[in-house]
Amino acid sequence: MRRPGPATATPGLVALAMAACAENVRPSLGGLRPDRLGDGSFVTPVLLPPSAPFVYPPDAWERGVGGEALLRIHISRLGRVDSVEVMNSAGDSALDSAALASARRLRFRPARHGDTAIAIWGVLPVLYPLPLPDG
Repeated sequence: MRRPGPATATPGLVALAMAACAENVRPSLGGLRPDRLGDGSFVTPVLLPPSAPFVYPPDAWERGVGGEALLRIHISRLGRVDSVEVMNSAGDSALDSAALASARRLRFRPARHGDTAIAIWGVLPVLYPLPLPDG
C-alpha cells in the first residue's frame, strides 16, 4: 500500500489528490456547511490554512481502513474551533479521533452578521480515502 501524506489546505476546500506518489494520498476536507441560513448580511466562515495538517492515522492505514467522518464544529467569533463532535462516524475510532484532533486546530475567518463577527455551528466532512494496494 502507498503510505499516507499530510493534507494541504486551501480556503474553503481541501483538494483530494490521488496520484502515484505516496505523499499524495491524504485525508480531505469537504466544504463547511453552516447550520444557519444566511440572509443578505450573513457571511460564512472561511477556512484559513491550518498550522498542522490532517493526517491519516498510521494504524488505520496499515489496517486498510478508510471512511468519512462528519463533524459538527463550533467556530467562535474569533475564528477558533472551540467545540467539535462526531455526527457520523467514519466507521473506525482511529479515523474519528484523528479527525476530531485535527479539526480542533483549524482556524477560520469568522462568520459575520453585518459588521459583527459571530460564533456559528457548522458541519464539516473529513474523507479518509481507502488505501490502495501496491500495484
